[in-house]
Amino acid sequence: MLKEEQVSELLIECERLVGQRLVQIRGNLTRPENRSAAIFELLAIQAFAALGTVEYEPFPNSPDIRLTLPDGNQVWVEVAFLYDKYWKQERQSRELTMAMRTHAQSKGIAPEKISFRFTGEPTAAGYERRLPEQQDLKKFFKGEYARDLFQRIRSAPLEPFTVEHPRFSFQVSYVPSATSGSGGGLVQEAPKDPKQHQLYKIIKRKASQHAVEGMRIVCVGSDSSRALARSSAPAVITAEEATRLAFSETTSVGCVITVEIKHVFQAFSQMRKLAHPWLYLNSRAKVPMTKDVVGAMQQLHFNRWKYSFELNQYQTPDKGLGRKLLGSIRMTTGNNGVSLEIPSALLVEVLAGREKLLQGESGLDPMLANFLSGDYRVENCSLIPANAQAGEGAKVKIDFVFDFDAVFERVSKPKSG
Repeated sequence: MLKEEQVSELLIECERLVGQRLVQIRGNLTRPENRSAAIFELLAIQAFAALGTVEYEPFPNSPDIRLTLPDGNQVWVEVAFLYDKYWKQERQSRELTMAMRTHAQSKGIAPEKISFRFTGEPTAAGYERRLPEQQDLKKFFKGEYARDLFQRIRSAPLEPFTVEHPRFSFQVSYVPSATSGSGGGLVQEAPKDPKQHQLYKIIKRKASQHAVEGMRIVCVGSDSSRALARSSAPAVITAEEATRLAFSETTSVGCVITVEIKHVFQAFSQMRKLAHPWLYLNSRAKVPMTKDVVGAMQQLHFNRWKYSFELNQYQTPDKGLGRKLLGSIRMTTGNNGVSLEIPSALLVEVLAGREKLLQGESGLDPMLANFLSGDYRVENCSLIPANAQAGEGAKVKIDFVFDFDAVFERVSKPKSG
């Protein structure tokens, strides 16, 4: 969701806003199973603090946030985060795909020619996949299905085919002409029963969790669950339908705010990950939202930070560039030289020999090679501070100029005509 450096800065800001050390959130940030939820709670604290004064858990067993608006209105906010309901099966699917391609490579078969399509058993909550456990993968590859699959490839390497597993929820395709790996499958989180919808469940749970007077809001975020989507496939329950049912069964919650963080394609620019808030009002609420409070909630801003990859629930990202704020390598040219901006975290890895500068920036490699050839010298060096919210790490700016004329070599005079 956010890089570690961004989370550190956000945490310090939120502790300043609420005037206390957020001990529980700090603890949750160290645990993979709670990390994304803790980050979203920080994002919510910052977003609501922009509307007024926030207090975090002002007394024991209170909701997460008490917000006091400039006009004196007070609102209670309970924050929740939804993970993909079937994240464990998604993890199994990825591990099986990688293991199959590794096994294919060991057999001399290009791994990109092997692709999976995952299916599942329909249930009221979605599609349940039956897959081999990670500890059983060695046994799986020694079994009849894998043995017959690779025997068929060896006997007819130019013949494409698809074969379904008789017991597990997938089929494997062999495509001899494939040049890149592919795969897919049924969307698992596709509930047909609204009471099996994650959003319905979280609203009901939060509605009965606290007994406080006044206006109450449940703010629910996600960057991986489809439960917050405004649209869905036919016969699949939407977020709006799940919320409507929850509101018909509770009067203690006056408003639900969903924050779906997802990739968005923007014309003439790169795909970006943005937060999309949506308000649902409960007309049956014991203490309904006032017009002024609704107007304030419509000003909530969850896109102050540049979002990145989802954080899974079972491991902490490895140390290294994956956890660092980087940004792109930039180059500007002038009359006599060039300025090169290199992310400082990348520069450290290059100096340590763990990374190479002329990798991964194919468009810049030829120009970089020219300016690092020895014909240019460094004239100046400076540090550009990080902009964590924009997702840009600190950068080292190096100014190059063309080197002085050679005096240790004889320069031939041009012949006269």
